Amino acid sequence: EGHGTGTPVGDPIEVEAIHRAMGASELRTSPVFLGSVKPNIGHSEAASSMGTIIKSIMALENDMLPPTAGLERPHPNSNIILCADKIRFAVKWNDFNIRVVTEPTPWPTSMPVRRIGINAFGYGGTNAHAILDNAASLVPPAHLKGWKSISRPHSSHAVNGHNWPSENEDDYSHLLVFSAHDEPTLGNNIADYAARCGDAPLLDLAYTLGKRRSKFKRRAFAIAKQGSLTSVVQDAAATITTAPSDSARIAFVFSGHGAQW
Repeated sequence: EGHGTGTPVGDPIEVEAIHRAMGASELRTSPVFLGSVKPNIGHSEAASSMGTIIKSIMALENDMLPPTAGLERPHPNSNIILCADKIRFAVKWNDFNIRVVTEPTPWPTSMPVRRIGINAFGYGGTNAHAILDNAASLVPPAHLKGWKSISRPHSSHAVNGHNWPSENEDDYSHLLVFSAHDEPTLGNNIADYAARCGDAPLLDLAYTLGKRRSKFKRRAFAIAKQGSLTSVVQDAAATITTAPSDSARIAFVFSGHGAQW
C-alpha cells in the first residue's frame, strides 16, 4: 500500500524502493501487488494513514485486493503510466517486479501468509512503514483456538457451529501489578493479596490491580496462573522497583511545518 505522493519525483522513488526492498528478492516467485487509497479518498493530511490501514484490513478480511481509483493501465510500451489518458509520472515499470492493481484481484492462493506493507511519509521527512498480517495465518503458530479471532479466557463454552474445544481459564497466565508508598507496605500488600485472594478469579484480580488501584512510587509485578497465587509473593518481591519521578522536565518540539503537532 503505497503512500502515493502523486509527484513526478516522489512516485518513482517510492516504487523503486518497494521493488528493491521486496520485489527484487531471488526468493520471490510472484510480483509485488501495488496500490494506494489516496485517489479514492484524497489526502487526509495528519490522518492520512488511517485510510490505508482501513483499506488494508478490509483487503485481508475479504481476500480481495482492491484497485486504485482512476488508474487504468501501465503503458505497455514504455516506462510511463497512463492515468485517465494523461501522462502523470514516469516509473521504470518494465524493470520492476511490481504489478499495479487495476481491478479487484483475489488474493493469490500460493502465498502462505497474507501480508500488506503500508508506507506513510511526512512532509517534514518522517518515514514510517507498518506491516499487517492476516489474523488467520497467526492462529495455528500461536496455538490459539478461536476461529479467525483470539481466544476468550472468560468463556467456558464452545461457540455453536465451531469445532473448537472450550477454553479453560486455569491454562492462562495473568500479569499482576502492585504498588505502595514504600517497600515494607508493598511487601505486606502482596502477601495480603496472596492470603486473601487465592480463590478469586485471577482474571478479575489482574484487572482490578491494573485498572482500579492507584499507582504509587514503589512497584512490583508477578505472572501467575489460577491456583498459584500463593507463590507470587517471592516472585513479586524480586521485581520491586521505583517508578520515575513525576517532576519530569518538559521538552518543547517544533517540527517546522506543524501538521503533526
